[in-house]
Formats: sequence, structure tokens, C-alpha cells
Amino acid sequence: MSKKGKDAGVVEAASSKAAFSSGPVVSRDGWRNLLAFWILGLCNNYGYVVMLSAAHDILALNDDPATEHKVANATTRDCNELSTGAILLADILPSVAVKLIAPFLPFMVHARMMVCVTFSAAGLLLVSQSGGMQILAIVGVVITSLSSGLGEVTILSYSHRYTKNVISTWSSGTGGPASSYELIDFRNFSLEHKLQYRILQMDYQIGVFLSRSSINFLSVDKIWIMSVLQFINVVIMTFEAIYYYIPTIWIVFALVLWEGLLGGAAYVNTFYRMTKEVPWEKRQVALGIASMSDSFGIAIAGWLAMPVHNQICNLPLPQRLGS
Repeated sequence: MSKKGKDAGVVEAASSKAAFSSGPVVSRDGWRNLLAFWILGLCNNYGYVVMLSAAHDILALNDDPATEHKVANATTRDCNELSTGAILLADILPSVAVKLIAPFLPFMVHARMMVCVTFSAAGLLLVSQSGGMQILAIVGVVITSLSSGLGEVTILSYSHRYTKNVISTWSSGTGGPASSYELIDFRNFSLEHKLQYRILQMDYQIGVFLSRSSINFLSVDKIWIMSVLQFINVVIMTFEAIYYYIPTIWIVFALVLWEGLLGGAAYVNTFYRMTKEVPWEKRQVALGIASMSDSFGIAIAGWLAMPVHNQICNLPLPQRLGS
């Protein structure tokens, strides 16, 4: 072979190696892939969000219906025996466990997704058919969590084979179907406490949906800022649960929407930056580990919520400003 031919072969081999190490050669940015990841995000997060939104009702399954409306004129706080943090733990700990195990299992996408669909349907059916049996409802939450956790770690890891824009549509989908976790109660408002909780959950999820859908228009490099702002929200909401110092529920709606915007933005910007900054050959593992650490944070929040819930419930009921 001539020297010129050898040089051409070396250049071609080097180009092929570079293409392989940097990512998939074939572009996978078609609208069908983007739509598919949006739908996957929506379906995967649906059960998780539904269980959180129904947490107050699930924990009240064993309550006496005759006493359900007594609390409006009572002088004590409207508290379930268990904090909604218990539902949060049931909704996240199985997810953490499966994310710890998943990296060591064969990466069979089709088989994993079949398990996710089966578990998700079974969990929702168990909760809907629990018939006042709290333990059966919690088992349903656990099964739904297993589905959500396996789906998230699998789909995020699988997304490394596509262009980074699928992370945007996946994140948007997960925000489409959340917690202000239940001790905030406006008794001078037209809706009862459990309905206020559901609306606050919906309000939070609207913020999550908006921020997780905005990555192609606005990205944030300094993600730690959103964590600091979230901590400030925790302080504001904790003091509100203790002292009832916010005069109107509309201010809480605004704060919860802001909380959702921050939480969704932190999620999508973290994964989006990883698709740009982590080398392609390491991206599958990195995305899975980041998803696991996200669940660890939620689990810690659930553990902390239960003792804090009990302490606040034992406090005297304050007089709300403006009421």
C-alpha cells in the first residue's frame, strides 16, 4: 500500500474512533423520539405524584367519618396520626433500593419497562381498592414506587444513546402529572383542609412542569443557588406551619408555585448539564447515579418530616393573622 493510502487509512480509523467515543453516530433528534421521552416521563412519574397528592387521604383511611368535619371549629390542629412523610417514605424508599440494585442488573430495557408497567398498574389498583385498609394502600404506594424508581434509572440511563434534547422532553413529561407535606391549614378559606392540601400539591406540580419544560429557553449553570433558595422556602413554610403568620392562602399558593419552579429547574438543569459535560462512555452510569442521589435527598426529607410533624402537632393552635 502506498504511503498516501496508509495515511488515509489512519485518518479514517481515527475519525471512526473519535465518533464512537463521543457518542452515537446516527442522529436521534427526531420529533418521535422527543415525544416518546415526554410520554415516558409523564407515565413514569404519574403514580408517584398521585400517591403524594393523595397522601393526606390515604393516611386518613381509618378515621371515623363522623368526626371528619369536627375539626373546623376545634381548638386543636388538624393532624393525622402519621405524617404524610410516611407516604413520602413509602413512595421513595423502594425507589432508592431499586436504584441501588439496578446498575448491577442486566440492562434489558424491554424487560425492565414491562416490569414498570405491571407494577404501576398493580400499585394504583391496590390503592383504589384498599377499601379503608391503610396497610393495603401503603403496599400499593410501595409497589408504585418500585415501578417509578426502576423506570427513572432505566430511561435516564438509556437516554445517553440519544441527543441531549431528550432530557428536556423527559423532564417536561415528569412535571406534567409534589410536598407542602399538610400542616398548613387556612380555616377561614372556603375549602376544607384536605382539599387545600390537594390544591397545593397541584400548584407545586404546575411550577415543576413549567420549569422542567423551559431548559431549551433558559438554562442555569449555578445550580447551587436553587438549593439555597429552596432552603429559604423550607424556613418560611416551617414557621408558617408553627405560627400561622401568613394572612392569606394566596401568598402560600405563590410560595408553593415558586418552590415547584425551583425544584423542577434544579432537576432538569442537573441532568441537562450532565449530557453536555460528562463523556459519552460514562454518561449512562452517571445519569443513573445522579437519579439515585436525588431519591436519597427525598428519603431524608421524609424521615425528618415525621418527627417534625409530631412536634408541631403537639403545639397549641395559633390565631392566624387577619382572621
